[in-house]
Amino acid sequence: MRKYFSELLGNKNSKDRLGSAIEAGTLPHALLIVGPAGSGKKTLAEEISAALNCENNGSGDFPLPCYCCNTCRRIRDGNYTDISYLRKDKERATIGVED
Repeated sequence: MRKYFSELLGNKNSKDRLGSAIEAGTLPHALLIVGPAGSGKKTLAEEISAALNCENNGSGDFPLPCYCCNTCRRIRDGNYTDISYLRKDKERATIGVED
């Protein structure tokens, strides 16, 4: 069986369901990732981004994401131009619409 999201610890059932949805092209248009600090929210978001853009997505021989291809490595290194991070200003309680 193909492995999914190897950088995220635990949550095997959720990882399998998300990985299968990516492979089948049935991933929802939006996901709400919530949890306490340190629970892996950012890691999961990066893993999903890498899996969606992975050059080896179509090959069942590689885990998803593979982290072998150029795209996966660039995403892991934070050097992929199609991914941006929104953070709230320290003076504000929320991220505004203009952001």
